[in-house]
Amino acid sequence: MRRTGGFHPLLARLAQFGLAGGIGFLVDAGLTFALVRFGFHPLLARIGGVAVAVLATWFLNRGLTFADRKSASRAEEAGRYTAVALTGCAVNYATYATAILIAPGLPIPLAVAIGSAVAMGFTYFGYSRLVFTG
Repeated sequence: MRRTGGFHPLLARLAQFGLAGGIGFLVDAGLTFALVRFGFHPLLARIGGVAVAVLATWFLNRGLTFADRKSASRAEEAGRYTAVALTGCAVNYATYATAILIAPGLPIPLAVAIGSAVAMGFTYFGYSRLVFTG
């Protein structure tokens, strides 16, 4: 890979991916919190938060992280993106739960960070190889 603009292209793409994920986290957490405040059950509210966050990160990753790649169709891309995102959520939760079970004294924020880091690697691989392939 050639360096462009002082940054290695992979590092630039990973930084953009991290930015999109950070914004997605804020959308998820903010909407979930707002829905709970409006009286929704926390488990139901989280479904809404995740759904909107997946949509937001799809647009961000499509327009920023993987803007240089083309897809066969937007509908197919959206379906694949959603499948990878939801599988990433499962990887995140499974990693978080495993960390808590293996190390019961582990601080919760650290367990969340471990789950998020593993899921980030998984989803980046999935998006780059299965969704934004062109």
